[in-house]
Amino acid sequence: MSLKQKILAAICGGAMVAGCSGSDTTGGSGGWTVGENNGNNANNVNNQNNVNNQNNVNNVNNVNNTNNVEGCNTEGLLTLPYPGWEVDVRANRPAAAVFCADIGDQDCSPLQTADEIRAHVVSAIPLDCGLEPYYVKGEACGPVPNDTGLCCHVIPVEWSECVEGRPFRVDGEIRTGQVLTRSDWTGEVDIDTSELSDQMRMFLAEAWSESGAHEHASVASFARFMLDLMSVGAPPELISMTTKAIDDEVQHARDCFAIASAFAGQPLGPGEVDVNESLEHSGDAATILRAAILEGCIGETLAAGVAEWLATRAEDTFIRDALTKIADEEADHAILAWKFVQWMLEKQPELKSVAKKAFEDAWVDEATPWTAGLSDTAAIAARHGVAFAELEDVLRRRAFHNIVVPSFEALGV
Repeated sequence: MSLKQKILAAICGGAMVAGCSGSDTTGGSGGWTVGENNGNNANNVNNQNNVNNQNNVNNVNNVNNTNNVEGCNTEGLLTLPYPGWEVDVRANRPAAAVFCADIGDQDCSPLQTADEIRAHVVSAIPLDCGLEPYYVKGEACGPVPNDTGLCCHVIPVEWSECVEGRPFRVDGEIRTGQVLTRSDWTGEVDIDTSELSDQMRMFLAEAWSESGAHEHASVASFARFMLDLMSVGAPPELISMTTKAIDDEVQHARDCFAIASAFAGQPLGPGEVDVNESLEHSGDAATILRAAILEGCIGETLAAGVAEWLATRAEDTFIRDALTKIADEEADHAILAWKFVQWMLEKQPELKSVAKKAFEDAWVDEATPWTAGLSDTAAIAARHGVAFAELEDVLRRRAFHNIVVPSFEALGV
């Protein structure tokens, strides 16, 4: 049974379902295929050929003739996006970058407001993972002349990460422990790294260790969710599912750190997680509902979809098995969130407007501006269980429209 069918079956098995009569819970495959031509997306991420046609922005140093133009200092800055930009961003976390976006027929004019700046960054790096991979930190400078054919501005940012599992958020801030050298969260895993460059090996070690840190923090998120369930009088089924989810996340973290340690050549594990002020919303049904939708119904559904896709392409047996297990169990966690939302709306139907607003706020278009295919570097990363931005974007948008949207419609909100 596909991820979509599992979620719809869980929702439609309940009593309070207005939209299930037209839902596909049994007919057809019920699945979704990345790279299929649906008339709205020409991205073929199964093509492993190197992509060199992205408007000549695939060179890290492609900031030709833009230094100090109109007071905008672009010297040494990355020009984003280009295939494989994540490796370089992870390596040096630049405090600013030249963000280039296709704005269609609009004029490339100075960005005045925080909303305009954020929208430009989102257009340039349209990675959606339930949370953004960056925070805009100041005013934009530009536009700056360039040879990309796009609209480019210098924008200061602080880089974050897409998260695995259910994020632990306090007042909108994602909290995880630092990655440390420790052996009690890892194990012996033999992964062949002989064909990888040192840069790629370190990139994979960092990517997997960050996934481990987020899975580790998910334990705190589910522990808080358990208290939320108790505060609203949830049924025993949801309590039991949450207890299992906590155990799942512990194992996910251990598997991620084991893989990260194999790439890093040393044992890695998580540090302390700051849980201060994490229960300030206690008893607020609307806040609890919104968090369950954004972090569970959407975040975990998309995470399960990405892990499911990567698992079929992973070359190493341990990585493939770990991703398969993560995909299956994150799907269970997503179902937990959908069942909770369904129960909560049956108990408090006055919260339907809150639920509808939460889904509307998370909406992303299905079309993606990424060029077709994967770069060689991105293809190597995918074979080791890590999705670069262009692949992550396609996978999440497809999962959102093929799984999240029909599941939300099945709720009948």
